[in-house]
Amino acid sequence: GNDHYGTIEGRGGNDLICQYARFGIGQRGHICVGVSARPINLSNPFTPGAGLHDFNPDRYDSLHVTSDQTNEVLAQVAWLLKSNRASSPLSPDYPVERIVMAGTSDSSGATRGYMGAVHNEAFRTPVGGPIIDGFFVTATLGGSPVEMTDVPTIQMPTQSEVHNTDTYRRPDSDEPPNLFRIYEPAGMSHNDARDQPPGVFVNCTHPLSQFPYGAMTFMGLQHIIDW
Repeated sequence: GNDHYGTIEGRGGNDLICQYARFGIGQRGHICVGVSARPINLSNPFTPGAGLHDFNPDRYDSLHVTSDQTNEVLAQVAWLLKSNRASSPLSPDYPVERIVMAGTSDSSGATRGYMGAVHNEAFRTPVGGPIIDGFFVTATLGGSPVEMTDVPTIQMPTQSEVHNTDTYRRPDSDEPPNLFRIYEPAGMSHNDARDQPPGVFVNCTHPLSQFPYGAMTFMGLQHIIDW
């Protein structure tokens, strides 16, 4: 189509929103961009070999980022894409009209950090509007309600979160500056076991879930784009 919507994901380790929703993203002509803006993306102490320094030391060893730079990196990448400058990797072939910032599980925490700390005031366009046009967070961890922003926001907690607590719930709202929806799909696991590399679940004694994880993730993403 003629309309292009960019989704950027503040990575925890994998671009899971891009991965899970890839079929719908490709069908609808959207673009998904993973942003490695956190120290854990460069060197991951919990998953040896997963960081960029391990993956390709010749290319990435000189790349460093601190945790207090993460939000600024996310904002700069989003504005580079949205402003459609000649230096953008997408322009001029794929002009961007709107930006959705998304994250799941650990990267939902990175997205929510941006939402709460800098979106509403610190990082805005030159005319004062939002750089990010919508937020989509899934498999959200913990019991804290999602941060309030002045743009459409959809939270999709999974069965794991619903089972542990419901203190994260807050009412849906159409009243600016609180534009919010919450979806709780029954049976949705914290991550999609079917989409994992071979061997990850080699010790599983039960059948893998057949829940349509990718379709449900894209449904939520498309709803935020339509909104």
